[in-house]
Amino acid sequence: MIKERLKFLIKDTALYGVANAISKFIIFLTLPIIVNVISPIDFGVWNLLTIVGVIISAIVIFGMDSAVIRYYYDDSGFEYHRKVFSHGLVVQICIILIFLSIAFVSSDFFLKTIKLNEQSIFSLQLIFVWIPANVLTQYSQNWFKWTFQRVKFLIMSIGLAVLNLLFLILCTHYYYLDLEMILLANAISYWLFVVIGLFWCRKYIQFRIDKVLLNKLLIFGFPMMLVMLVGNLTSSLDRLFLARFLTGEQLGIFSFSQKLGVIMTVVVMAFQTAFGPFSFSIWEKPDAKDIFAKFQTYYIMATGVIAIGICAFIKPLIMILGNELYLKSSQYLFLFAEAIIIYGLYSFASLGISYSKKMTQNLIALCVGLLVNFVCNYLLVPVIFEYGALIGFLLGNVTLVITAYLFSRKSYPVKYFYLKDAIHLIFLFGVLAITNISMLDSIYWDAFLKLSVLLPFYFLLSYWMLDKASKEFIISRIGNVV
Repeated sequence: MIKERLKFLIKDTALYGVANAISKFIIFLTLPIIVNVISPIDFGVWNLLTIVGVIISAIVIFGMDSAVIRYYYDDSGFEYHRKVFSHGLVVQICIILIFLSIAFVSSDFFLKTIKLNEQSIFSLQLIFVWIPANVLTQYSQNWFKWTFQRVKFLIMSIGLAVLNLLFLILCTHYYYLDLEMILLANAISYWLFVVIGLFWCRKYIQFRIDKVLLNKLLIFGFPMMLVMLVGNLTSSLDRLFLARFLTGEQLGIFSFSQKLGVIMTVVVMAFQTAFGPFSFSIWEKPDAKDIFAKFQTYYIMATGVIAIGICAFIKPLIMILGNELYLKSSQYLFLFAEAIIIYGLYSFASLGISYSKKMTQNLIALCVGLLVNFVCNYLLVPVIFEYGALIGFLLGNVTLVITAYLFSRKSYPVKYFYLKDAIHLIFLFGVLAITNISMLDSIYWDAFLKLSVLLPFYFLLSYWMLDKASKEFIISRIGNVV
């Protein structure tokens, strides 16, 4: 039974993982273009403005990407589906219009809040232009994903990244490229895909208002908006604090390490995207809780292997995607990778919250994690700067996951291997920290040496910590591959 369950999860993880991986890989191809035409200072500004855009987008979306899916399955009729889609779209458009009416007259306020000077005002306004497009493309993508229109989902995910890359290449070769052109190209790419997404959804658009349904969507969407907002703040808090204490160049170098850390984020997000529908489909099965407990250990083991590979080869990767100015950013990645892996455990920790539909507990867990993150940043960033921000992110995620475990135990108790998994994570942290130590002068041979020594060592210890049935299962899988 575990074999079939694992195949199901791996299949969906692969689908969304491939889509995310391809789109993120294409985004990575833009990094060499960007870092070689703008300074580390402008790179930091670009990253900071993007964070502002993502945070505001979470408010403007207002949870509609989740709300429409929640009510989509209440009726199988096409007319009802049209009504749900259209009402969600109406909410999005109304909030976008309110946002735009406020944003452009408040540009100075936004700049002061994020500690940027008036020279960045046009760049900020380009972010304001991008935000509505980001909201509407997310709305369309989410609709395609949950209604199983996979081809359209893949085209939206990958095509957007491809178009943005093409714009940057054309600007580089036939015009010019600076920070403002980068932001403009991104905004144009998103707006073109807004047109494509809405064109594909045109049969779902109607102009009749059902006040009862509208109220339901708003009531469900508001807490989901808070959840998304808190989640985005948690991942962005470090740079918002660091902007007050680092020089522009230091912030740019740190931001570059965060961009490289997206490789780890893609892996975890692909798993989380697939794990949601998978867990919903089996949690009433007799073997479900045993499956969840074992899969948590497998998750740590698999993501640990990937993290070691990324951290071992981080310096060669920096030279491929950037230049020697950004080599210092390699020293931060091991903490970021560990924090992201721990965040991925939230899928397991929150099973009881999802099962009981007590989404308030989800919000509380996120707020507790954000609070710990904020306090650590407030206390540590003025003292140890970048490391203080990363420690805050790590401890915030630890607190988030522990809080969710405590809530879930009451509604859906699973006998996880808490002690073994905790030891596993601590050992992984030590291995990742070792990747930060240079052993050879050549960054390429140094990377191969770390990988060839640390990866087998980590795998053997991880294997030793598994139960007998899991050991036999893994050996059989490896045997089949060989």
